[in-house]
This record gives sequence, structure tokens and C-alpha cells, in this order.
Amino acid sequence: MCYYVEEGDPKGEPLLLVHGFPDIWYGWRYQIGYLAKLGYRVIAIDCLGYGQSDSPQDLQLYGMKSLCKQIVCILDELQIPKVTVRVCTPCNPPAPEYRSLEDIVKMVPEFEYQLNLAHPDTAAKMDKEDIKYIADQFVHSTFRGPLNYYKTTKINFDDERGLDELNVMLEDCLEDLLVKRRKTVVKSNL
Repeated sequence: MCYYVEEGDPKGEPLLLVHGFPDIWYGWRYQIGYLAKLGYRVIAIDCLGYGQSDSPQDLQLYGMKSLCKQIVCILDELQIPKVTVRVCTPCNPPAPEYRSLEDIVKMVPEFEYQLNLAHPDTAAKMDKEDIKYIADQFVHSTFRGPLNYYKTTKINFDDERGLDELNVMLEDCLEDLLVKRRKTVVKSNL
């Protein structure tokens, strides 16, 4: 089960906010209030393994296709047929051939930090950091769940095999869900 918070007009245009690592829904707190005041129905989730969401052991559940299905379940529960999604992490089109995380880092050196995040000992080291609110949220799952996303390059590749474009993957993952892209800049007090 994925945890989420909801604020704003229940009849307003729905906006779904999805965090990245090592954040939780709380990272959107300033944007949530601002957007709700503009009349939107704002939903911010804790992705699987983060904060108050479940943190299963099965690595397969942390793949992008599974994450998309979890989001669809939330939207179905809230009876939201159409939503605008804002994701804080860039998305890449499906790769024509499998690339290990090490190969990806060679192509994009800025992602070198992900090698450390995928290392089996990283969760134990990160649990010792003193980050008040966020650390309290990770007591439930430690960092094992969030770090699992960095171990799914092969799972995601297998799920995306044969797909020609990102739009095809999104249609498959989100089924009948219509996703609109909107570039909105929201200033925060962070």
C-alpha cells in the first residue's frame, strides 16, 4: 500500500506529485499548500518503500511498471480518471539494449552517486544520519525500500523490452489513464 496526502478542492483539477530519492511526500509540502490555494486537488504520495508506505522485500515491486500500477490504484481509489503528474526525477525512454547501472554512470557521470545507493551496505550507513522529520519517517522502512529502486535496472529493462517510445510505455503502465504534461514553475520557501 502506498501512503498519500491529499489537499485542496475535491472537485478541482487533480495534480499528482511524485517524489524522488531520498525524499518523501513531505518534500512537496510548500507546493501542496500553494497549489491547493489555487483550487487544485493535490495528491502527493510516498512511493513504495518510503515514509509511511509499505516496504516489501520483493525487488520486482520496485520497478517502474509496478510503480505506475501502484499510482493507478491510488487514482482509482480516489475515483480520479485523469490527472496531471509532476515527477521530480527525470525519465528516460526505454533502452534498446540492457545497460547496467555501471554502464549508465559511464554515460552520465553525474549519476555516480547511484552506485553508492545500490550498494548492499548503504542502507545501514544512511540509517545513522540525523535528519529529524525525514529520518523519523524512515524508521518504518529504513532505507532498504528506497534503495531498491536503484537495483531495478534489469527489471525495468525487461519490462520495457520491445517498446519503441516512452509514450507506449506510459500507455502500457497507466492503462487508460490520461496524463497531461504541464510545465509549471512554483516558487517555494525551501
